[in-house]
Amino acid sequence: MKKIVILLMVFISLGLSAQNDVLVIYVDASASGDKLIQIQEEVNSLVDSKANARVYLFISNGNSPYVTSERGDVKRVLRKLRTRYITAPDYTKDVRSINRALLDSKYISDLNNISQSSGLNYQLDIHLWLDEGNFNDLKLEKRIINPILFSNKLKFENGEQENCSVTTHF
Repeated sequence: MKKIVILLMVFISLGLSAQNDVLVIYVDASASGDKLIQIQEEVNSLVDSKANARVYLFISNGNSPYVTSERGDVKRVLRKLRTRYITAPDYTKDVRSINRALLDSKYISDLNNISQSSGLNYQLDIHLWLDEGNFNDLKLEKRIINPILFSNKLKFENGEQENCSVTTHF
Protein backbone atom coordinates (compact mmCIF):
# COMPACT_ATOMS: atom_id res chain seq x y z
CA MET A 1 0.00 0.00 0.00
CA LYS A 2 2.85 2.36 0.87
CA LYS A 3 4.43 1.79 -2.57
CA ILE A 4 1.15 2.55 -4.31
CA VAL A 5 0.79 5.84 -2.44
CA ILE A 6 4.37 6.81 -3.33
CA LEU A 7 3.84 5.94 -6.99
CA LEU A 8 0.60 7.89 -7.04
CA MET A 9 2.33 10.94 -5.56
CA VAL A 10 5.12 10.73 -8.14
CA PHE A 11 2.65 10.54 -11.04
CA ILE A 12 0.60 13.44 -9.65
CA SER A 13 3.69 15.62 -9.25
CA LEU A 14 4.86 14.77 -12.78
CA GLY A 15 1.42 15.64 -14.12
CA LEU A 16 1.36 18.93 -12.28
CA SER A 17 4.79 19.93 -13.51
CA ALA A 18 3.79 19.12 -17.10
CA GLN A 19 0.77 21.38 -16.75
CA ASN A 20 3.08 24.22 -15.77
CA ASP A 21 4.98 24.04 -19.07
CA VAL A 22 4.45 27.05 -21.31
CA LEU A 23 4.23 27.22 -25.08
CA VAL A 24 4.69 30.71 -26.55
CA ILE A 25 3.93 31.02 -30.25
CA TYR A 26 4.70 34.07 -32.39
CA VAL A 27 3.46 34.20 -35.99
CA ASP A 28 4.41 36.85 -38.53
CA ALA A 29 2.32 35.85 -41.53
CA SER A 30 2.58 39.18 -43.35
CA ALA A 31 4.96 37.78 -45.98
CA SER A 32 3.79 34.17 -45.90
CA GLY A 33 1.84 34.17 -49.13
CA ASP A 34 0.82 30.61 -49.97
CA LYS A 35 2.14 29.19 -46.67
CA LEU A 36 -0.80 30.31 -44.52
CA ILE A 37 -2.51 26.91 -44.47
CA GLN A 38 0.82 25.21 -43.70
CA ILE A 39 1.50 27.62 -40.81
CA GLN A 40 -2.00 27.05 -39.45
CA GLU A 41 -1.57 23.26 -39.61
CA GLU A 42 1.91 23.36 -38.03
CA VAL A 43 0.80 25.57 -35.14
CA ASN A 44 -2.30 23.42 -34.52
CA SER A 45 -0.14 20.30 -34.55
CA LEU A 46 2.33 21.84 -32.11
CA VAL A 47 -0.42 22.91 -29.71
CA ASP A 48 -2.03 19.47 -29.92
CA SER A 49 1.32 17.78 -29.21
CA LYS A 50 1.77 19.86 -26.03
CA ALA A 51 -1.63 18.98 -24.57
CA ASN A 52 -0.70 19.86 -20.97
CA ALA A 53 1.17 23.09 -21.63
CA ARG A 54 -0.27 26.54 -21.11
CA VAL A 55 -0.45 28.36 -24.46
CA TYR A 56 0.14 31.94 -25.52
CA LEU A 57 -0.48 32.61 -29.23
CA PHE A 58 0.51 35.97 -30.74
CA ILE A 59 -0.21 36.62 -34.41
CA SER A 60 1.44 39.87 -35.41
CA ASN A 61 -0.78 42.28 -37.30
CA GLY A 62 0.62 45.79 -37.11
CA ASN A 63 -1.14 47.65 -34.30
CA SER A 64 -3.87 45.00 -33.92
CA PRO A 65 -2.33 41.60 -33.19
CA TYR A 66 -4.47 38.53 -32.69
CA VAL A 67 -3.73 37.08 -29.26
CA THR A 68 -5.05 34.29 -27.09
CA SER A 69 -3.93 32.42 -24.02
CA GLU A 70 -6.92 30.10 -24.17
CA ARG A 71 -6.11 26.69 -25.63
CA GLY A 72 -9.69 26.34 -26.89
CA ASP A 73 -9.40 29.57 -28.92
CA VAL A 74 -6.17 28.72 -30.77
CA LYS A 75 -7.83 27.17 -33.83
CA ARG A 76 -10.34 30.02 -34.10
CA VAL A 77 -7.63 32.69 -33.87
CA LEU A 78 -5.46 30.85 -36.40
CA ARG A 79 -8.32 30.86 -38.91
CA LYS A 80 -7.90 34.64 -39.04
CA LEU A 81 -4.70 34.02 -40.99
CA ARG A 82 -6.82 33.02 -43.97
CA THR A 83 -9.80 35.31 -43.52
CA ARG A 84 -8.18 38.65 -42.70
CA TYR A 85 -5.55 40.81 -44.30
CA ILE A 86 -2.40 40.58 -42.19
CA THR A 87 -0.39 43.80 -42.05
CA ALA A 88 3.33 44.15 -41.47
CA PRO A 89 4.40 43.75 -37.85
CA ASP A 90 5.62 46.43 -35.51
CA TYR A 91 8.41 44.36 -33.98
CA THR A 92 9.07 46.76 -31.10
CA LYS A 93 5.41 46.75 -30.04
CA ASP A 94 5.23 42.98 -30.51
CA VAL A 95 8.20 42.45 -28.19
CA ARG A 96 6.71 44.79 -25.57
CA SER A 97 3.34 43.03 -25.77
CA ILE A 98 4.88 39.57 -25.46
CA ASN A 99 7.09 40.64 -22.55
CA ARG A 100 4.08 42.13 -20.77
CA ALA A 101 2.07 38.94 -21.36
CA LEU A 102 4.89 36.75 -20.01
CA LEU A 103 4.89 38.77 -16.79
CA ASP A 104 1.12 39.32 -16.50
CA SER A 105 0.41 35.62 -17.02
CA LYS A 106 3.14 34.73 -14.50
CA TYR A 107 5.00 32.68 -17.12
CA ILE A 108 7.99 34.68 -15.91
CA SER A 109 7.49 35.56 -12.27
CA ASP A 110 10.75 36.45 -10.55
CA LEU A 111 13.37 37.92 -12.85
CA ASN A 112 15.80 38.44 -9.98
CA ASN A 113 16.04 34.71 -9.30
CA ILE A 114 16.44 33.45 -12.86
CA SER A 115 19.88 32.18 -13.75
CA GLN A 116 21.06 29.96 -16.56
CA SER A 117 20.46 26.83 -14.48
CA SER A 118 17.66 27.78 -12.07
CA GLY A 119 14.67 30.01 -11.45
CA LEU A 120 12.43 28.62 -14.17
CA ASN A 121 10.65 25.58 -12.74
CA TYR A 122 8.95 24.48 -15.96
CA GLN A 123 9.78 24.18 -19.64
CA LEU A 124 9.24 27.37 -21.65
CA ASP A 125 9.14 26.65 -25.39
CA ILE A 126 9.11 29.62 -27.73
CA HIS A 127 8.23 28.99 -31.37
CA LEU A 128 8.37 31.69 -34.02
CA TRP A 129 6.96 31.44 -37.54
CA LEU A 130 8.77 33.99 -39.69
CA ASP A 131 9.57 34.60 -43.34
CA GLU A 132 13.18 33.52 -43.90
CA GLY A 133 13.96 36.47 -46.18
CA ASN A 134 12.66 38.94 -43.60
CA PHE A 135 14.48 37.07 -40.83
CA ASN A 136 17.80 37.58 -42.58
CA ASP A 137 17.22 40.98 -44.22
CA LEU A 138 15.62 42.63 -41.20
CA LYS A 139 17.89 40.88 -38.69
CA LEU A 140 14.91 39.59 -36.74
CA GLU A 141 17.02 37.60 -34.32
CA LYS A 142 18.27 40.94 -32.97
CA ARG A 143 14.86 42.64 -33.25
CA ILE A 144 12.55 39.96 -31.80
CA ILE A 145 14.24 36.89 -30.37
CA ASN A 146 17.11 38.46 -28.40
CA PRO A 147 14.98 41.26 -26.87
CA ILE A 148 12.42 38.73 -25.60
CA LEU A 149 15.10 36.42 -24.22
CA PHE A 150 17.39 39.03 -22.68
CA SER A 151 14.62 41.12 -21.10
CA ASN A 152 13.21 38.00 -19.39
CA LYS A 153 16.62 36.65 -18.34
CA LEU A 154 16.25 33.65 -20.63
CA LYS A 155 19.52 34.20 -22.49
CA PHE A 156 22.97 34.55 -21.02
CA GLU A 157 26.47 35.12 -22.33
CA ASN A 158 27.07 31.40 -22.72
CA GLY A 159 23.60 30.17 -23.70
CA GLU A 160 19.90 30.12 -22.92
CA GLN A 161 18.22 29.31 -19.64
CA GLU A 162 18.25 25.51 -19.40
CA ASN A 163 14.44 25.23 -19.27
CA CYS A 164 13.92 27.53 -22.25
CA SER A 165 14.03 26.55 -25.90
CA VAL A 166 13.59 28.69 -28.99
CA THR A 167 12.61 27.27 -32.36
CA THR A 168 12.32 29.32 -35.53
CA HIS A 169 10.13 28.03 -38.35
CA PHE A 170 10.45 29.35 -41.92
